[in-house]
Amino acid sequence: MTRHLGALLFAGAWLLLENPKHDDPHPPLTEWKEVRSYDTAFLCEQGRREQVLDRLKEEGAPRGIVDGRYRCERAERVPGK
Repeated sequence: MTRHLGALLFAGAWLLLENPKHDDPHPPLTEWKEVRSYDTAFLCEQGRREQVLDRLKEEGAPRGIVDGRYRCERAERVPGK
């Protein structure tokens, strides 16, 4: 029973990732840095929006540039996670 519960919890894990290469909009997932993990895609998207808004306040950069630095991915899609 524990093994199945663990599999269900893992299947629900979502990661908020940050692109460390601002000049490359589409680096491989192996190069993205994990910011936080969430239980659902909805919560991850909320976290992504908050992260973007915080970064906008800090940098004052255009939203489109900052928005592209973050993405949500299922944990099992990210190599090494």
